[in-house]
Amino acid sequence: LNKVPSNNPMIAESDRERLVNNILFNLNTLTISVITGLVAATSKTAFDRAVNGNYQVIERGHTVLLMDKWCGQVSPIIQHFDKLKNKGDGPDIVTRPVVV
Repeated sequence: LNKVPSNNPMIAESDRERLVNNILFNLNTLTISVITGLVAATSKTAFDRAVNGNYQVIERGHTVLLMDKWCGQVSPIIQHFDKLKNKGDGPDIVTRPVVV
Protein backbone atom coordinates (compact mmCIF):
# COMPACT_ATOMS: atom_id res chain seq x y z
CA LEU A 1 0.00 0.00 0.00
CA ASN A 2 2.93 2.35 0.32
CA LYS A 3 3.08 2.88 -3.46
CA VAL A 4 -0.65 3.47 -3.91
CA PRO A 5 -1.28 7.05 -5.04
CA SER A 6 -2.81 9.27 -2.35
CA ASN A 7 -2.47 6.57 0.30
CA ASN A 8 -0.86 8.91 2.81
CA PRO A 9 -3.12 11.87 3.60
CA MET A 10 -0.13 14.06 4.44
CA ILE A 11 1.51 13.70 1.02
CA ALA A 12 -0.33 15.88 -1.48
CA GLU A 13 0.71 18.44 -4.03
CA SER A 14 -1.76 21.11 -3.00
CA ASP A 15 -3.71 22.19 0.06
CA ARG A 16 -6.96 21.13 -1.59
CA GLU A 17 -5.68 17.57 -2.18
CA ARG A 18 -4.38 17.43 1.40
CA LEU A 19 -7.80 18.52 2.71
CA VAL A 20 -9.65 15.93 0.63
CA ASN A 21 -7.18 13.19 1.67
CA ASN A 22 -7.56 14.09 5.35
CA ILE A 23 -11.36 14.11 5.12
CA LEU A 24 -11.37 10.69 3.44
CA PHE A 25 -8.88 9.31 5.95
CA ASN A 26 -10.96 10.53 8.91
CA LEU A 27 -14.20 9.23 7.41
CA ASN A 28 -12.56 5.84 6.91
CA THR A 29 -11.38 5.81 10.52
CA LEU A 30 -14.86 6.79 11.72
CA THR A 31 -16.49 4.08 9.59
CA ILE A 32 -14.19 1.37 10.92
CA SER A 33 -14.81 2.55 14.50
CA VAL A 34 -18.59 2.45 14.06
CA ILE A 35 -18.53 -1.02 12.50
CA THR A 36 -16.28 -2.32 15.28
CA GLY A 37 -18.61 -0.84 17.90
CA LEU A 38 -21.68 -2.39 16.30
CA VAL A 39 -20.07 -5.82 16.14
CA ALA A 40 -18.97 -5.57 19.79
CA ALA A 41 -22.42 -4.42 20.95
CA THR A 42 -24.16 -7.20 19.01
CA SER A 43 -21.81 -9.82 20.46
CA LYS A 44 -22.35 -8.52 24.00
CA THR A 45 -26.13 -8.53 23.56
CA ALA A 46 -26.12 -12.11 22.26
CA PHE A 47 -23.87 -13.24 25.11
CA ASP A 48 -26.02 -11.50 27.75
CA ARG A 49 -29.16 -13.12 26.33
CA ALA A 50 -27.55 -16.55 26.50
CA VAL A 51 -26.36 -16.04 30.09
CA ASN A 52 -29.46 -14.34 31.48
CA GLY A 53 -32.10 -15.95 29.29
CA ASN A 54 -35.15 -17.69 30.62
CA TYR A 55 -35.10 -20.60 28.26
CA GLN A 56 -37.34 -23.60 28.59
CA VAL A 57 -35.80 -26.34 30.71
CA ILE A 58 -36.03 -29.82 29.26
CA GLU A 59 -37.04 -32.05 32.14
CA ARG A 60 -36.84 -35.48 30.57
CA GLY A 61 -34.47 -37.53 28.47
CA HIS A 62 -31.09 -36.60 29.94
CA THR A 63 -28.92 -37.07 33.01
CA VAL A 64 -27.81 -34.00 34.97
CA LEU A 65 -24.57 -33.90 36.96
CA LEU A 66 -24.66 -31.05 39.47
CA MET A 67 -21.16 -29.90 40.36
CA ASP A 68 -20.11 -26.88 42.41
CA LYS A 69 -17.03 -26.40 40.21
CA TRP A 70 -15.47 -28.21 37.29
CA CYS A 71 -13.25 -30.66 39.09
CA GLY A 72 -11.31 -33.85 38.51
CA GLN A 73 -14.37 -35.99 39.29
CA VAL A 74 -16.39 -34.97 36.22
CA SER A 75 -14.28 -36.73 33.59
CA PRO A 76 -14.08 -40.09 35.42
CA ILE A 77 -17.86 -40.08 35.99
CA ILE A 78 -18.57 -39.40 32.31
CA GLN A 79 -16.03 -42.04 31.26
CA HIS A 80 -17.69 -44.55 33.62
CA PHE A 81 -21.10 -43.75 32.10
CA ASP A 82 -19.60 -44.27 28.64
CA LYS A 83 -18.13 -47.67 29.60
CA LEU A 84 -21.46 -48.80 31.05
CA LYS A 85 -23.27 -47.58 27.94
CA ASN A 86 -20.88 -49.50 25.64
CA LYS A 87 -21.26 -52.68 27.71
CA GLY A 88 -25.03 -52.45 27.41
CA ASP A 89 -25.70 -53.67 30.95
CA GLY A 90 -25.86 -50.30 32.71
CA PRO A 91 -28.89 -48.56 34.14
CA ASP A 92 -31.14 -46.36 32.00
CA ILE A 93 -29.39 -43.15 33.10
CA VAL A 94 -26.17 -44.01 31.26
CA THR A 95 -27.90 -44.25 27.90
CA ARG A 96 -29.15 -40.65 28.02
CA PRO A 97 -27.20 -37.48 27.17
CA VAL A 98 -25.27 -36.08 30.14
CA VAL A 99 -25.57 -32.41 31.10
CA VAL A 100 -22.97 -30.99 33.49
